[in-house]
Amino acid sequence: MAASHLDPKATELAGLVREPVRLKEYRVRFPYLMAGPGDPDFDRLVGALEHSDLLPEEKLMVRNLEPRAWAILRPGLGRRFVAFLFDLVLFVVFLTLGLAALMSYTEGAPQETQGMAALAWMIASYFVYFGASEWILTASPGGLMTGLRVVDERGRRPGLWLCVKRQFARIFRVLGAVLTALVFSKARTVNARMAGGAMAARIGASGGSDVVLR
Repeated sequence: MAASHLDPKATELAGLVREPVRLKEYRVRFPYLMAGPGDPDFDRLVGALEHSDLLPEEKLMVRNLEPRAWAILRPGLGRRFVAFLFDLVLFVVFLTLGLAALMSYTEGAPQETQGMAALAWMIASYFVYFGASEWILTASPGGLMTGLRVVDERGRRPGLWLCVKRQFARIFRVLGAVLTALVFSKARTVNARMAGGAMAARIGASGGSDVVLR
C-alpha cells in the first residue's frame, strides 16, 4: 500500500518520519506519540506504516526507537554551543557566589570543615544549577536563553530522575574525554621518545609529498 492510500493520520506520521518537526509543533499535532506504545492510535498507525513506502530502516526506527529520536527536530550544534557558553559563565557566577556565602557562614570554623563544606557545595551546585533547572524549567538557564528544552523519550516534560541521570551522564562524558586526552597525550610522548624526539607531519596540498620534521 503506497503512502497516498494510507489514512490521513498514517500519512502524516509517514511524513514526520522523513521530516521531523519542532517540539512545539510536535506536541500539538502528535499527542498519540506522546502517549507512546499502548495507545490505540499509536499501535494502529505503526501497523499501517508497515504497508507504506517508507524504507525498511525507517520502519525499523519507528518500531524500535522512541519518538524523541526520530520525530523531533534536533537543535543545531551552534545553538547548543552558545547555550553551553552561557551556562558556563552563569554556573561559575552561581558557584562563586555560593562559595562566598558559605565561607562567610563558616567563618571561624576549622579549615577541614570549611574544605568539606566547599566541596559539598561544588557538587550540590552542579546538580542544583543543571538538574533542578531542567526539572523545574525544562532547560538550564543557558538553554532557556537559546530556546532549548529538555524532554523525555516521548517529548514530554522530563521527570526528576531523568534530569539527575543526565547530569551523571554529562560528568562521565567529561571524565571520558579528559581520560582519552591524557592517554592520547601520553601515547604521543612515548612515540616521540621512541623516535628520538622527532615527529613527521605532512604539509602542503593534498596528495603532496612534502614532509617536515619538528
